[in-house]
Order: sequence, then structure tokens, then C-alpha cells
Amino acid sequence: GCALRLAQTELTTNGRTNARKEIVLVVASRANREGGDPAAISDATDIKALGITIKVLTFTADTAQVEDSTVASLASTPSSIFSFGSASTPASVRRARA
Repeated sequence: GCALRLAQTELTTNGRTNARKEIVLVVASRANREGGDPAAISDATDIKALGITIKVLTFTADTAQVEDSTVASLASTPSSIFSFGSASTPASVRRARA
């Protein structure tokens, strides 16, 4: 959540007026901020309401470790989620579909 707020501040303060605004959020595991997932989801919801797109990249040895509902809530759309697992993961690279 905190990183999302920092990115949002950077885009709204220093971003070009006519440029598309996007955040690429890299997630290695579950949320680690005080307040956990609900705080990150709340921040993401507020940021998306400003018209900023959030794309989520997940990196973990087991893609099941990252809670799909949390990642889906963070991303702007299902097609904005990209998961990368280890070579032993059946789908080592997966792009979610709408």
C-alpha cells in the first residue's frame, strides 16, 4: 500500500499532463505492510479511481502463495496480472484472462 501511494504521488505530482499513468507493482509474496492486504487494496482502489492503471507482476516459487483475490483487487483488470513462478510450477508464466 505505501509503495502504491508513493507511486501515485510521483505520477500526480511529476507526471506529464497528457501521458497515460500506470503503476507496475511487483509482488514477491503476501503484503508485508502494517494492516496487510486490506490496506493495500484500499490504496489501490483509491488510486484506480484517479484513473491510474495498476499492473501487477507476481514472482514466487509457488504462484499459489500469492492470494489471487488480493492480486485481483490490486490490479486494474484481470488482464493486468502477470505471474512468474519457478521452473517446477506447471504454468511458470501465466497471464490472467478476463
